[in-house]
Amino acid sequence: MSSNTLEQGARKKAGRRRPAPCHDELMPTPEEIEDDGQPILSIRMPVGGFTVADLLAMPEYPYRIELTDGALTVSPSPSGLHQRLGTKLLAVLCEAEANGYVANHEVDVVLSKGTTRIPDVMIVRDVLLEGPRVYTKDELAVAVEIESPGSTALDRKLKPLVYAEYGVPQYWRIELEPELIATIYRLEDGAYTEVSRGPRIEVTEPFPFSVNLADLMRRGVSRGRRR
Repeated sequence: MSSNTLEQGARKKAGRRRPAPCHDELMPTPEEIEDDGQPILSIRMPVGGFTVADLLAMPEYPYRIELTDGALTVSPSPSGLHQRLGTKLLAVLCEAEANGYVANHEVDVVLSKGTTRIPDVMIVRDVLLEGPRVYTKDELAVAVEIESPGSTALDRKLKPLVYAEYGVPQYWRIELEPELIATIYRLEDGAYTEVSRGPRIEVTEPFPFSVNLADLMRRGVSRGRRR
């Protein structure tokens, strides 16, 4: 199933033009998304678009649901390789946690009233999550996105624009094919600057961390280290 957007959502900010979500299709009927001809999600679009409160009030679905300017976007489950890398990366990041920051995944990050993201892996401030399990944009230090065949344009174009707009200090983009490559971006003057690209991730903020992705996939989860 390809990612589907139920509605284009709230109006774009005045004087600013934002690219439409790549690989997302505007649905002719905003109430229903289908997978192989079978309805999987039926939600009526509220006037003015969805809000974070609407999202948190929804029942649990076996799909990733995010908001972009009030538009509801549903993505399919990632591949096995995607999940395997994400799980191993999360494990070594957890081993390296320091300076009041921790690693996590599959938790909503609220960027604005009508925009949320669920990074594949994230580094956030060590705060106690009570009630609805969400982080705020100010608590997100690193957003990690692992590319899937259908998400390349999103991960390379739209997502970094969104994360940069809301002030996320670092964005890591990981390519699975033809080889494992991580591109590390740091926020400078409101835009991301590439600081490294290759099979190794090595950073000093928000805590010291170094890992070779190829080694990580071959040898398990013991390759992350503190310095």
